[in-house]
Amino acid sequence: MKRNILQWSLWIAVAALLLPAISCSEKEKEYTGEPYFYIEGNPTAELVGTASQTIRYVVRSNRPWKIVPQSEGTWVRPFPNEGELDGIFKIIISENRTIDVRQMNFELVVDGKPQPTLLHVEQEAADAALTLTPSPTVSVLSNGGVVTVNVAANIEWNYTLTNGHWLQQPQVDATSVTFTAEANETGAIREAILTVTPADAQYAALAASVTIRQLSIREDDNKAIGYVYFEDDFSWVIPFNGPADIENWNNDESATVAGTHNIYTYANSADGIAAGDLLAAFLAQGYTDPRYDGTNDSRIIYFAAHYLKFGKTGYHGKLQRQLTQIDPDKFTNVLLTFDATPCKTNPSATGNNYDDVFLRVVIEGSGSVGVDDGTTKVGEDIDIQLVDKSRPWVWHSKNVVLYGVAADTRVTIQTNMPDSPTGDGLQRRWYFDNLKFAKHSAVTP
Repeated sequence: MKRNILQWSLWIAVAALLLPAISCSEKEKEYTGEPYFYIEGNPTAELVGTASQTIRYVVRSNRPWKIVPQSEGTWVRPFPNEGELDGIFKIIISENRTIDVRQMNFELVVDGKPQPTLLHVEQEAADAALTLTPSPTVSVLSNGGVVTVNVAANIEWNYTLTNGHWLQQPQVDATSVTFTAEANETGAIREAILTVTPADAQYAALAASVTIRQLSIREDDNKAIGYVYFEDDFSWVIPFNGPADIENWNNDESATVAGTHNIYTYANSADGIAAGDLLAAFLAQGYTDPRYDGTNDSRIIYFAAHYLKFGKTGYHGKLQRQLTQIDPDKFTNVLLTFDATPCKTNPSATGNNYDDVFLRVVIEGSGSVGVDDGTTKVGEDIDIQLVDKSRPWVWHSKNVVLYGVAADTRVTIQTNMPDSPTGDGLQRRWYFDNLKFAKHSAVTP
């Protein structure tokens, strides 16, 4: 017991000795020398563009300091906003999407005293802008529903609606205009024009319009199940003498790529084929190339022996067709079938790796992909991969049901990869053959 009392006495004595040290550490620091403060480079003003950016400053001082904004604003801020002695702070500036020049002054407070010189930040105004999406057309279900047009603008605007008596309950906020459409029982397609106009006349040239389009309540085209709307075995490609890469490699594993023929550039005077002939033949079959934007890297459709090839390294091709064979103002459910297979890195004995390709069906206009809801426009991924170095090089037969499609429906077959204007370095090339659209079932009204 005596020993315990002795130990506690010792601890109390030690604690008593520490109290003065603790008390001293909590006292305000004392600084020596004449106060000084400056920012390296002696900046007084920053004039910046509309993009977001961060500016770094190096402080030299022997006192505590603060960076204090002189007005309200969240577009620019210092971080940290205070420091002590030498240090670093940053001015963080967000993107300016407005048409107003933005300004902020920062007071430099050193050891509690404001400095005579302010740090001024000024940011350029953005150009006036107004865009509408979707554009140029937004579709409404024939049995009615909500339709929204998004407005991306940094100026005030107003809207007008032409021929829109069937669009009710307008709701407008800063970024959208929304209507509720009545069911269309007229038996005809109807269209309204939504026009968004800048409130300030000086920006009148930015006015934009979209067409709000609604088909009549669906009436089936009464075609028999299995009726073929369109079918293509691509035999029309044969006269252009494209290489039979798949057949050649299946017959001889040492066969190499002969080079498929680009539909935009290929020519062969010996065969009487001029530049542009392949593209003309492609378009004559009713196909379009939604990937092509005029650049060389978007020229990525090729003719092989009796089938097509899509894509090159970094760029991924698409094939589009409109279902114009469907009777006007009628609807149907269609079974889309096709054959596809991935390309090889190089079909030879030393390079037998297949590209990793997943395809996808996307539609625009009437209808939906894979489910009868009228709104699902992008189908699920379709696996056409093959095991590397496997033989033979085989085709995959695939099918997808398209519900409630009409003559305005545009069907695109593409990879599941997003477009990359500068290329993504990936190989997602594929061959395509035996396209068919046939009656799957009757639509419900």
